[in-house]
Amino acid sequence: MGGTMNRLALALLAACGGLPGPGTPLVTTPLTGRPPVPSVAEVAAPSFPRVSARTGGGGTLWYVPTAAHRDVLVRVQTRRGEDGAHPRGLTDLTATILAEELNAVLGPVRARGGADVHGAYLEVRSEGEGLDSALAAIARVLDGPPPSVQRVQRAREVALHHIRASAASPHAGAIASALAQLHGRPADIDDGVRAWEEIYRSFDADLVDACRIERFAADERVVIISGEFEVSTVRESFERHFGAERPSVVRLAARPPEITPPLNSALSRPMDEPQAYVLFARPAPEPSADDRLPFEMIVDLLGGTFTSRLNGSLREAHAYTYGAHAFISAREDSDVLFIRSAFTPVDVRAALEDLFRHLREMRERPFTDEEVAAARDRVWTRIQAAVEGLGLPGVLGHAWVMHMVPAELESRYAALAQVTPQHLHEIAQRRFAPHEGLLVITGDFARVGGFIVERNPTGFTLRN
Repeated sequence: MGGTMNRLALALLAACGGLPGPGTPLVTTPLTGRPPVPSVAEVAAPSFPRVSARTGGGGTLWYVPTAAHRDVLVRVQTRRGEDGAHPRGLTDLTATILAEELNAVLGPVRARGGADVHGAYLEVRSEGEGLDSALAAIARVLDGPPPSVQRVQRAREVALHHIRASAASPHAGAIASALAQLHGRPADIDDGVRAWEEIYRSFDADLVDACRIERFAADERVVIISGEFEVSTVRESFERHFGAERPSVVRLAARPPEITPPLNSALSRPMDEPQAYVLFARPAPEPSADDRLPFEMIVDLLGGTFTSRLNGSLREAHAYTYGAHAFISAREDSDVLFIRSAFTPVDVRAALEDLFRHLREMRERPFTDEEVAAARDRVWTRIQAAVEGLGLPGVLGHAWVMHMVPAELESRYAALAQVTPQHLHEIAQRRFAPHEGLLVITGDFARVGGFIVERNPTGFTLRN
C-alpha cells in the first residue's frame, strides 16, 4: 500500500509540474562535444609590496598601505620564541594571555597571539580610525603593568584542560611521543602528555611577566601594519606609543634540545579506536637553511597536496578517500616534518608498505621536471595569495624572524626557479636518512598487529 501511495504522489507532482515524469531527464543538455580544456596560467615568483620602515625606542616599524583588506592589521613579531630559554610552552601561553588582555580593551576576537620555536607574535585587527587606540593598547600590554593574576590563572587552567583532553587524542599523543624521542626525552606516549601537564602547573603570574618582558623586548620586535590608512597617521601614532626608549633587558640564552636519531624505529599504543593512526616524524631544516624552501617542495610533492605522491598512490592503489598529510611543525622544540594518516585496521599494513616505498623511492630516483615545476608553482601561489591578503603581516614577520628585510625573503622565493630535479634529489638523500625517522602507530592492536617495523640503512620495512 505504501509503495502505491508513493507512486501516486510522484505522478500527481509530475502532473502539476512539480517534478518531471519518470524517464524525463531532470536537466536536458544538448550534445556539444567535449568542452575545451582551459589553458593554465603561468605562475610567477611572488612579488612583495614595498615596505617602509622606521625605528624608535620601542621597536621597529614596517608598514604597507594596501587596499587588499578593509581592516588594518597590526602584528608585533619577535625573534625569540620557544627556544628553551624559558620552560617549554611558557612563551606561547604568555602570548595568548597578552592577546586576551588586548581583547579585554579592544573588544572580543580582535587579537590573537602565539609562539613557535623561532618567535612570538601578537596580531590585532582594527578599523582605520581605531588604529591609534590599538597601538596604544599594544604598547601598554607589552611594556605596562603585568597581566592580572586572575587572567594568568584562567589561561593556565584552559591550557591544562586542553592538555588533559589531548591524552585521549591519538594524534596528539603520537606527536608528543615522537617529539620526546627525537629530542632525547622519554618516548612513552602517555609520559609525553603527562610531562606537559607538570610543566604548565608550575606557571604563575611572575613567570608569565618575566617571559613577557624578556621575549617581547623592544630590540627584538617589529610592529608590522598593513591595510588602508593614512601614512602620516601611522608614523605619528607609532612615534607617540613606541618612540620613547625602553629600559634595557637582559636576554636569556637559547637552550635548544639536542636532536638525536631516535633509538626506536617505531612506537605503538593500543587504543579502542575505529581507525588506526599512523604518524611518521623526522627533523626538518631550520627556516634560515639554504635547503629549507626546496625541502618544503619535497614535502609538498610527498604528501602536502591532494595530488601528491602518497595521496595519489593511496587513492589509486587502495581506494582510500583520504591519504597522508605532510607538514612541517615548529610549535615545540624544533622544526619537525610529520606525515600523518588514518586507516581502517585491516589497511594499515598496505598503507605502511606504500609509505615506506615512497620514502625509499624519493631517495633513489629524482622527481620529474613536471613535478618540480608544479611544487614550485604551488609554493609561489600560496605565498602570493598570502601577500595579497590577510597573510601579509605573517609573511613579513617570517622575514623578521630570519633577520631579513622583506626584499631578501622575496629573493629566496624567486630563487626556487633555479631548483632542478637533481637538486631536490640531493636534498632528499641528505635530509631523509632512515636513521633519523620514527614511526608511531596508535589503534586497536587486536586487529592491527601481526608485524614488526624495522629500520635499516635502506629504509623502513615490515617483518612478520
